[in-house]
Amino acid sequence: MNMFGRLLILFSLTAAAAGADMKFFVNDNGLKDVAGFEAQAELLSELGYAGICTRPHNRTPEMLKAFDAHGLNVPATYVTLKPSDADVPEQVLKQFQALEGRDTIVWLMLLEPKASDEQAVSIIRKVCDASEKYKLPVVLYPHVGCRTSTIEECVRLIELAERPGLGVSFNLCHFLRQHDNSTIEASIREFAPYIKLVQINGADDVPKTESNWDYLIKPLGEGSLDVGRVIRTLEEIGYNGYVNLQCYRVNPPAAEHLKASMEAWKQYRGKLSITLKAGIDLWKQDHVEYVNGQELRAVVEDKHAPLYLSLDVTDVKFTDGRAPLVEFSFDYFDEGGEELTFDIDSSDPLHGPLEVPGQWRGAGGVQFLDSKTWKTKTIVVTDARFSNRLNGADIRFRMVKQPELRLRNISLKKLDALPADSGPLKQGEVPNILMVVFDDLNDYVGAFGDPNALTPNLDVFAASGMRFNRAYCQYPVCGPSRASFMTGLYPEASGVLDNSKHIRFEQPDAVNMLEYFKEAGYWTASAGKIFHSFQNVAERGISTYASDWFQNAEDPWKKKLEKQFVDEVGPVNEHREAYNVFMNEHFVNPEKYVQAIATDLKDEDHKDGRTATRISSYLKEKPFEGQPFFIACGIAKPHIPYFAPSAYFDLYPLENLMFEDVPSNDWNDKPAIAADAKYKGFGAEFGRNDRVLRAKWLQAYLACVSFADSQFGRILHALEENGHADNTIVIVFGDHGYHIGEHFMYGKVTLFEESARVPFVMRVPGKSDAGVTTESFAELIDVYPTLTELCGLETPEQVQGISLVPILGDPAAAVRDSAYTVVSRPSMLGRAIRHEQWRYAEWGGADKAELYDLEKDPREYNNLAANPEYAEVVQQLSGKLNARKP
Repeated sequence: MNMFGRLLILFSLTAAAAGADMKFFVNDNGLKDVAGFEAQAELLSELGYAGICTRPHNRTPEMLKAFDAHGLNVPATYVTLKPSDADVPEQVLKQFQALEGRDTIVWLMLLEPKASDEQAVSIIRKVCDASEKYKLPVVLYPHVGCRTSTIEECVRLIELAERPGLGVSFNLCHFLRQHDNSTIEASIREFAPYIKLVQINGADDVPKTESNWDYLIKPLGEGSLDVGRVIRTLEEIGYNGYVNLQCYRVNPPAAEHLKASMEAWKQYRGKLSITLKAGIDLWKQDHVEYVNGQELRAVVEDKHAPLYLSLDVTDVKFTDGRAPLVEFSFDYFDEGGEELTFDIDSSDPLHGPLEVPGQWRGAGGVQFLDSKTWKTKTIVVTDARFSNRLNGADIRFRMVKQPELRLRNISLKKLDALPADSGPLKQGEVPNILMVVFDDLNDYVGAFGDPNALTPNLDVFAASGMRFNRAYCQYPVCGPSRASFMTGLYPEASGVLDNSKHIRFEQPDAVNMLEYFKEAGYWTASAGKIFHSFQNVAERGISTYASDWFQNAEDPWKKKLEKQFVDEVGPVNEHREAYNVFMNEHFVNPEKYVQAIATDLKDEDHKDGRTATRISSYLKEKPFEGQPFFIACGIAKPHIPYFAPSAYFDLYPLENLMFEDVPSNDWNDKPAIAADAKYKGFGAEFGRNDRVLRAKWLQAYLACVSFADSQFGRILHALEENGHADNTIVIVFGDHGYHIGEHFMYGKVTLFEESARVPFVMRVPGKSDAGVTTESFAELIDVYPTLTELCGLETPEQVQGISLVPILGDPAAAVRDSAYTVVSRPSMLGRAIRHEQWRYAEWGGADKAELYDLEKDPREYNNLAANPEYAEVVQQLSGKLNARKP
């Protein structure tokens, strides 16, 4: 594989900005003493400007060639016309043609202040029509003494012209010449919907009646006016366009005044540049320091608050998608036991909001193991964009519950091809694997007998494979369950007994399923939630060649709050400060996580829709080439919050839902510790059958189940359509069960059947018959050894599960006589066993026990543990339970 040598790259560390990032470029009138386009481009690139605003001239192609070579843009071209002009001049049209497809703004100023509206609108429309052919937006330039004199007049002409996308610029010097500077903020907010370009410069704070250009145009940073007011207001309104530096009458040399203006710009943006070494800059943050000329150290006082450290890629060889394939490398000091992850500004359209595709892509990470040594992390990124869209940065590190982060030797290397890594296994020689894990899915599935659930895709799939009716998770909470089945370790052996623990830290030598198959020669990938939380991206490059963890294209909770604010207060742009206070008070609270919202998003714009799209693309585009694949798909729903397109809510009219009330005496014979208080977050009252509330949550849960089923259907279709179905093992299960009102419980974290039993289906070409069911016990830790045996691989010694392959050949066969599940309580570990028709549980000992005969009492209403008639059964099962302890 050929690679370019390691290239110099400029980095900057930035604090998160209130608004999106803005790029700073210069007017060509600031380069009067710099002869030649090459010299101009070299100077602007060296100083960090994004490009230049130029007027139409005959040497535009020559200029573009020089600026392109330095990675610079031409954000705007300054066009001056008369309303009386019959048409757009030929030279201007040639300029448009030369700039075609660059998104360069046609910055239009109209002379003849006494021209009629009809004349002004006519020439504006002609410019818009001419520029549209070349995909160039038009923005009006407010200029003292012209027809486009003020921002107010420009907006009036925009409304008369009726041309989509037509905007106006906010020009500070011309605004100050005609307005009191106390109205700067109000005017920007008022005209925010129209503002598509901004022009600033240094200025003095003088009354407009005494102002002249000597007062109103200075290098940025000079003068008594706080120009930061403009920048801060632009950040508040979320402006993400270009900002131009006005240099009219600013005296040369350009190298000096442009350097001073750039330093002022950095200060206004909260970025103070400190040169670290050749090619790398550090932008100051309050919590980041540069130690001993080589190490970046970030510290936060509150160890429970997230720690962020952001990098800004400023080397033009890497920015704006010029080097999508890069090797990203850094050293980190390995101290503590948390995960460090990093996001990048990406070109991947499946990440980020609809209006800014590619933003905030989780690219990778590391698990700290507390070795107290420096380690190196290197990862290949295939979709780097680096356009400053992560709150003004390109790469953001994130760590929680650890107050200090130390990094050094951060670098990028441009690659011309992906590293070759073909293993010994060949496609067709061994089976492929598609593993689909549903988050929080209980047996509310048609194929498992639920009277409400509409799950046509899961039902068809179950009819094509083997359905396990007695499959159980080992811990009914996401993190511990996934750590268990991914490593084949029981939770007590893994050490992961709550969501705050990390399997990589607790058991650093344990090899997870994906990692093992990758080492064996499989092409492995995951999308969605397979591991818990940020481990989904931290495993990229270790367990998988590709990993994605998506978010919705739009946050329904945020949208709901914004609507509430508008209804109660008014438009956000007119009440920005009040909006910020409102969101700070309401956005992060318990209600955010227990929500039922029918969205107007398309399926594919929900996180699970994006996951299905990515998995389908793997099956269609075949990045595994000649290798067998192991693709793991994590579908997030029906996990809270209950966000699904409204069509899925419509499937379940509240009045049609079927469920039975819980007996009022249900808990009279049960240990209180067997309950979990998560029902409170759903607004439920313990011991009360609130049918209205239960129907509400059941509708929302089922809507998410049906939505998840549809995404599963898309994936199955892609598998079959692209010719992989006949050689692919498909295994589908929930990571644990869930309560929707049963036993007055909501959520998980109990040992009842609703929480511990999971839907589980396998389809193995040539091994499993279609439509077969089995009552044999299965545990989720059995997945690992089952897959290794089916693929002809040895099972790692760590694995405590048992292969289910014998059951595939004989549904009446049994590989175990019981299933084992545990769950934590503050003072103990609750442990349960399923054996024959019994479920038996102990909460710290036999004095707090449960025994249910599920043949006679499938809802587990009658606890028999204290009944003398069942003393022998209790004794027998207590012994079995203790024997099952790992």
